Amino acid sequence: NKPDIYIISFQEIVELNASYILFKSNSNNVESWKSVVHKTLNDISCYDCEYSSENEYIIIKTLDLVGILMFVFVKRKYFSILKNYDHLIIKKGASGLLGNKGSVLFRFDLFNKSFAFSSGHYAAGQNELKNRVSELYENLHTNINFDFNKTNFKGKTIDHDFYFILGDLNFRIDMQNEQVRSHIKKNELERLATYDQLNKLKLEDKSFYCLDEGPLIFPPTYKYNIGTSEYETKKNRIPSWCDRILFKRSE
Repeated sequence: NKPDIYIISFQEIVELNASYILFKSNSNNVESWKSVVHKTLNDISCYDCEYSSENEYIIIKTLDLVGILMFVFVKRKYFSILKNYDHLIIKKGASGLLGNKGSVLFRFDLFNKSFAFSSGHYAAGQNELKNRVSELYENLHTNINFDFNKTNFKGKTIDHDFYFILGDLNFRIDMQNEQVRSHIKKNELERLATYDQLNKLKLEDKSFYCLDEGPLIFPPTYKYNIGTSEYETKKNRIPSWCDRILFKRSE
């Protein structure tokens, strides 16, 4: 069986330069990605199975903030029973004025359970850990202020029954560049993961114990020379697991 819900997120769908941040529209890029993803999901859902319109994926929300883009797809048969969905956009560039960094949030209720999803692009740079931690905390604890006249509803992301934090969270590996690349070549990823800033944060700060994640059994995703499988050489950045999916595990 195919998943009933898809949340698909992108970062940097446009160049994060002053022109796009201040003046240009990203609408063409949004529509192009929407078309490709929607067609692909429905091709997948119909592959090797009898066609049913109830299993078609329909898009219920598109959220974008400059380079951030998030789609919410559900199977058609669930559309009528999704309740109380709403969204929030948080800008973090230039002290909250610009959208080159930030997050988009979406939530809904299904089968008497609440779901929240946050797609973000956090502060970049090896030494910006403090700002990344602040953004992660804000994404977990922001009161989204939904008004559904629902007595049991809690508005913070962390108070939902299920939540996901995904995107270019930009956490880095605290180790010398040469050592990181050496561990990658030797496939010593488990050892490397102990130096990951986010993993260390979860051990050191009880505020983030709630976050779970799949095992880091793939090489760091940042940063490659464009069009290659070789790590970036021009600025010689430290390879890191910048792209993450965090979640609250069901009890």
